[in-house]
Amino acid sequence: MKRLIQANIKSLALSIATIVLLAAGHGVARANELVIVGGTTGILTAPPSLLYNSARVDGSTTNGTFELNAPPAPPRNINNLGSFTLTSQPQTFAGAFNLFAQIDEPGGILGGNTRTFAASLFLDGDGNLLIDIDNNPQAFAFSNPSGSGVFTLTVDDLFFTFGTPRPGFQDAVTTLQRNTVNCPSFPCTGALTGRFTLVPTAAIPEPATLLLLGTGISGLAAGVRRRRAGGNKS
Repeated sequence: MKRLIQANIKSLALSIATIVLLAAGHGVARANELVIVGGTTGILTAPPSLLYNSARVDGSTTNGTFELNAPPAPPRNINNLGSFTLTSQPQTFAGAFNLFAQIDEPGGILGGNTRTFAASLFLDGDGNLLIDIDNNPQAFAFSNPSGSGVFTLTVDDLFFTFGTPRPGFQDAVTTLQRNTVNCPSFPCTGALTGRFTLVPTAAIPEPATLLLLGTGISGLAAGVRRRRAGGNKS
């Protein structure tokens, strides 16, 4: 009987230790936010009425996301992806733009620390200016002594409007990933926005699930011990 009790206690202790370790790992995964430092530059091919100013990025994710939507503040933009300034309302317009996003921290970016986003610039049917940028997320994988992981950068379109759109107006490009700026006067400046997003790791069970699992393991181990003890008596 004494041996049976000792065996059950050992099984319970082992199960509790397993739960504690798994729960601790679960907590670390949930709290693992990322500090991201870097900046943007760009090459703009467009009429001289449009100018681009670069930006500096310095911040960390919250719940896995770092929103880059700070107001424009050229020439020292911070925590957006740069800004565009229109000096006058365009009557005709066609252009192209390449955005270069460089990440300095976290270190150890694999495959180079710069990603390029291409955009076309044009007027829609109502004379509004659309900077139609590639909205596909681009990934950064990193590995350094502090850890490893993957995060993505998504860039939004930028839309300059002039006055009140006509009834039934629809954009030339329909997208939810867009920053719209109305220009009542000039110069008119808008921020290029976007976001960094952590790519989640494999799911880890919730604490309640771990507790049920641990209780089941403990009960199963105790049952096995009882059966063995009963077999020894016979």
